[in-house]
Amino acid sequence: LDWSVVRSMMTGCLCALLGWAGLLRLAPTGPAPRAIARLASREPARAVPNSVQAEAIRSRDRAVLVLASAGTGKTRVLRTRMAWLLLKQSVPSSSILAVTFSQHAAQQLQARVTAVAGPAAEGAWLGTFHSICWRMLREHHHHLALPPDFRVAAEADQLRLLTEAHAELVEARGGGSPALTRKRAAELLQRILHWKERSLDPLAVPPAHTPRPAAGSADAGGKPAAAERGDLAADSLARSLYPLYQSALALRGMLDFSDLTLRAVQLFDEQPQVLAAYRSRFQHVLVDELQDTSRVQYEWLRRITGQPVPGRPQQQPPFGRSGGAEQAVFVAADDDQSVYGWRGADRTNVLRFLSEFDGARVIRLTTSYRCSPHALSLQPPPRDTRA
Repeated sequence: LDWSVVRSMMTGCLCALLGWAGLLRLAPTGPAPRAIARLASREPARAVPNSVQAEAIRSRDRAVLVLASAGTGKTRVLRTRMAWLLLKQSVPSSSILAVTFSQHAAQQLQARVTAVAGPAAEGAWLGTFHSICWRMLREHHHHLALPPDFRVAAEADQLRLLTEAHAELVEARGGGSPALTRKRAAELLQRILHWKERSLDPLAVPPAHTPRPAAGSADAGGKPAAAERGDLAADSLARSLYPLYQSALALRGMLDFSDLTLRAVQLFDEQPQVLAAYRSRFQHVLVDELQDTSRVQYEWLRRITGQPVPGRPQQQPPFGRSGGAEQAVFVAADDDQSVYGWRGADRTNVLRFLSEFDGARVIRLTTSYRCSPHALSLQPPPRDTRA
């Protein structure tokens, strides 16, 4: 182990922390140790935001979309902007709503903003879509006839309830069908969860669609190939099980994770005064990884920011106005990748944002620091293996 390399890497990490905190011009809480002062004097260029990153952090536009590839610092920009709002703009923490996609990202955001902003960060709503919606449903459970102590079903609960719903369906149809295997139950559950992520309740799921068979895949009668017929059968069965599964959840005072966002959207639609109160409270809405959001999560974002919903009357002040106060939205997205496509992520949400938020400012981060020359310079030179 080359300790000179380790020391250099630690120096870079510490300087990065000092440099980004410096953007906020924070006064030191005490005299800096000499070692830290020496590190600061050797601060690498990547330790401070570049001009485009700083522009995004300090933007005063009502709608901002930060587009960036991996390694360009978009998540760091988002959390530094949150600290900038708290410390430099004196925005009350209770008026900030910051949403991330994964629990790990939410924990990191919470820890790093708190480390920089300290007590000023207390009171901000910060979490995943699921945790934020869970909190909203807890506050307003009575509007949706939910028990005050409703539980979130684990995967084992979901599979068990779906299997019981299948047995109920088989009995109602006169029996004769084998019990669901765990694998089959998991496949059917994924179909139901996919519909929920598309913002479809049991009544909104379209009838099974017969796809056009690919060349050479149809049998002599022109019917879909066996695999396609199997998919249609699974869709039809899942469609029949969906309302039974929902009833089983409700009977036990449960929601699944996809229900959290779906029911929060329902709450906003059925109780406009609740939505108005949240919109009036949250003057700054920040969202990370927009490309990984599902359709129902985008519908939630659309409502919390006052965007018109097709097919529904406009009951809220338009975006930018919320109960007499201005509202701003700041989202970050990676236009090169979508990590959670298999969970119902809808990459077209980025395009929806651009088309629906009139005048949205797009800031593109193009400089990647993941494999910067500075990082490469920390690697030890190759050994001379010649005899």
